[in-house]
Amino acid sequence: MNAYLTAVQLSSLLGIAKRTLLARSIEGSWPYELRDGNGGRTRYYKLTDLPISVQLQIKKAQSSGCDDPDAPGESLPAVAATKEPSQLELLHAAAGEALLPEWAEKKARARFDLLHQFHEHRDRAKPKGVKKKEADPQFIAMYKAGAWPQLKEELGEVSLKTIFAWMKILKDAGNDYRALAPKHGQHLKKKSLLTPEEEKELFLQLEHENRVPVSEAIRTTKAILLSKGIESPSSPATMRRAVNRYKQYAFDMWVHLREGEKAFIDKVLPYIVRDDSKLEVGDVLVGDGHYCNFFVTHPFTGKQVRPLLILFYDWRSRSMAGWAFSVTENTQVISAALRNSIIGLGKIPKVVYIDNGKAFRSKFFTDEVCPDFHQSGLGGLYQRLGIKCVFAQPYNARAKVVERFFRDFEKFERYIPTFCGSSIKDKPASLMRNEHLMKKLNKRAPLEISQVNRALQSWWSFEANRPHPTIKNATKAEVFEAGRGNGVDLNQLHFLMMDAQVKNLGRNGIRMLNGDYWNEALFGLRCKVTVRYDFNDISKIYVWDEEGEYLGIAERQKAMHPMAAHLGTAKDVAELKHKTKQIKSIKKQTQDLIKKAHDLTGRTANDMPWNNIIEIAPSTVNAVEKFEKQIEGEKIAAQIPQITSDEIDLLPEPAPEPEPENVRPLFETEVEHFCWLLEREEMNADDREFFEEYKKTEMGKTILQGQPERAKGGANV
Repeated sequence: MNAYLTAVQLSSLLGIAKRTLLARSIEGSWPYELRDGNGGRTRYYKLTDLPISVQLQIKKAQSSGCDDPDAPGESLPAVAATKEPSQLELLHAAAGEALLPEWAEKKARARFDLLHQFHEHRDRAKPKGVKKKEADPQFIAMYKAGAWPQLKEELGEVSLKTIFAWMKILKDAGNDYRALAPKHGQHLKKKSLLTPEEEKELFLQLEHENRVPVSEAIRTTKAILLSKGIESPSSPATMRRAVNRYKQYAFDMWVHLREGEKAFIDKVLPYIVRDDSKLEVGDVLVGDGHYCNFFVTHPFTGKQVRPLLILFYDWRSRSMAGWAFSVTENTQVISAALRNSIIGLGKIPKVVYIDNGKAFRSKFFTDEVCPDFHQSGLGGLYQRLGIKCVFAQPYNARAKVVERFFRDFEKFERYIPTFCGSSIKDKPASLMRNEHLMKKLNKRAPLEISQVNRALQSWWSFEANRPHPTIKNATKAEVFEAGRGNGVDLNQLHFLMMDAQVKNLGRNGIRMLNGDYWNEALFGLRCKVTVRYDFNDISKIYVWDEEGEYLGIAERQKAMHPMAAHLGTAKDVAELKHKTKQIKSIKKQTQDLIKKAHDLTGRTANDMPWNNIIEIAPSTVNAVEKFEKQIEGEKIAAQIPQITSDEIDLLPEPAPEPEPENVRPLFETEVEHFCWLLEREEMNADDREFFEEYKKTEMGKTILQGQPERAKGGANV
């Protein structure tokens, strides 16, 4: 049953005067019915036709018992029985009473001033005996003649009939000039002009994650209502205006329902503005990753791969502190990037912020490689340096200062020959289907990681000279250099290196990657050692013994010119002299050590002055052990009976040792395969094809630098 309220009942519930209520009803065009009653006809307002804001006020007044028990008329109906308000009506109710726009406010005041002049004209004419019928046309004539130019400019042509209509509106509104505002414009659109069926069907399609276009939703709504036999009087333009208004005043609901929570957070929720002036250079490094939109040559397999760039960005200077490229899923690349950043920064940062730990992990690493950053050990590594490692939580509102860098980094990517596009639509033409001519015109030879590193360094040297976004009259590079430290002890950072392997020591040091790595500290040792290196730079490795003691840096050795003194350059001769001098120096040190150790023979181990010997040379203990073994071998040789030459001739010849079978080993990496082929005299067609391709890579070139005579590989196929 529909409920109706009189103006008296409504004014009592809303706590306003009846005259004010009437003005509001006229302004809002509230529908009503006129019913005969005692004393004349009375307006009855249908409860469900009232603005939803009024309905909510009535419901609140009823729930709090604020209605007047003495108010005349029948008992007030409960608002709870009314229909559910539409989404657009709830939207307008939340907005409350809208203020008049400036243009409508100006127009209403001008009309009020004109009515004021009209009443004054009448008052002046009355003492003169001029009747209203004569005075009123005189006023219109004066108005048209320009007696009030400002009002005429604002209102334009006005008739006497219009004056009378404005007088009635103003009287009904209790002399509230706002009632004279024009009856058109956005300030009056407080109700949806769509029918409930249209609104329900239209927003059922629009408020969905599939993001149906507005035009398609309108067309489909019309078709569905037509098939159900329901009238749809609203035009497509009216429906589109209703949707646009809903988007303007309920943008949060629109985005969340159509695009999801992340878009809601990124586009709608307010964000915290952070004052980076409170930071110093090096206080906070923000880490993030990015799969590069170009291909490089894998240093081990020779295949084309998209590298992963791990970057640490100094928050204060907005500068790139350091980075590392990786072609394999290895969380140690994060530590390698931090190591490079610390070296570039010249000091240890206070805080390292890895953006959104869970999302960062899942984006760049599989669960097998890194199930959880909090369990990856990174926090412990950084705490060892006194760095606070912060893992951000997913969907946490924050300023992502590093995101701007990656937008600029895309400019750099476009200069790499193997750029593959930031999206499918952005792919170069040569990567599209049937683009045979473009493929011929654009040779896409991939770069090595070392080449990309040098290119990135050059690009950043140019990019860093751009103005700083928050510090006036200063570039990013100037701010970064001003806050740079004095340098750090690199020995503290070795545990952050990219890769670690266990190797055996030989005569020429450590044999790996088909080359020799040598340091004088390795001479005389035959134990296992741990080496760490960064495959971005294989010219040197860092070495530790089995006890974890740091032995030093071993550099990759170059092969010498076989006839440097006669056919080589001055550089070849100098390198040969330096190498020869180094070997003689080591030989002399060993001989001097043996002489000193020989003076100690005949004593017991407890009597030997070990401390003095160690002070003389750090490898004394090893030398003494060698010397003891040599003496023991001479004693054993003295016990063997001497055999004459005639007796030797009578001894049977030893049986020839069986030649080892030519067994082809299994190769874990292509580097091992390549190194194995270097030692072969013959190779089959498949091996030859692989050898020729791999020796063109950066890794292959580096390996062949040590053995130029092997550049052609096996002699036969």
